[in-house]
Amino acid sequence: MRKRAALLVLSALVLMSGCEKIDDAKEKNTAVEDMVSQSAEICQTENETSAAETEAAVETEEQSSEVPEQSREISEEVYENVLDNVVFVGDSVTSGFSCYQKVDMNKVFATPCVGPSNIRDYSFEYSGEEYAALTILNFEQPEYVVISMGLNDINTYSPENFSELYMDFVEDAMTVCEDSQFYIFSVTPVAEECENISNDTIDGVNAQLEKTVSEYGSDRLHYVDCNTVLKNENGCLDSDYSGGDGVHLSSGAYDVMLDRLVGSISGE
Repeated sequence: MRKRAALLVLSALVLMSGCEKIDDAKEKNTAVEDMVSQSAEICQTENETSAAETEAAVETEEQSSEVPEQSREISEEVYENVLDNVVFVGDSVTSGFSCYQKVDMNKVFATPCVGPSNIRDYSFEYSGEEYAALTILNFEQPEYVVISMGLNDINTYSPENFSELYMDFVEDAMTVCEDSQFYIFSVTPVAEECENISNDTIDGVNAQLEKTVSEYGSDRLHYVDCNTVLKNENGCLDSDYSGGDGVHLSSGAYDVMLDRLVGSISGE
């Protein structure tokens, strides 16, 4: 299981470099390539360190659904209920929930380069086969669905078009899973040194996405702000939450995002 997680990390960290966009966006995306190797080493090292510190726990599959230590203020019962009944769909940032073993890897369906514009073009591994995201959701019928994607489309579409494409997929997912609650994660911030993506652009997209979710007016659809809590005083990705390349995230960032999710679900 750990080998597969490590491979997933290496695959996930090609978020921007493997994608082909329109010319302007493509030029911005190439800047990430030089940072991928460093980020992969950092993420892999953190996984190995965590495994060494929890050697007894990793003997079983239950380790992947342990409650983060910093999240004990929300009851373990609440956390366990969420982790047992949630499915994540998204891009390589979303892959971190499984590669850092925050969530059972069988509940995370994510791959590099996914965005609102192309998620229907991708398939994801499920029970040894490859299926479209909507097909997997139809099989799973989870209580909670988290959709988290967007950095791949951030430079290509206006906030309005981005949100329209996002909601087009979300509406179909809500039709497929008629009894599920849906949680839309904000696009996460990037580090100050990241030149190919602007936090101002991310903030503009998030503001429109939050507005779109609110105006949709469904008690089954919720927006979760994971952007603000990951920023430093300069409005950029905090170094404590950076995975090393300025785009991807550290293990601690996923604890924070799970806090936000569980808090949204529980109303705490």
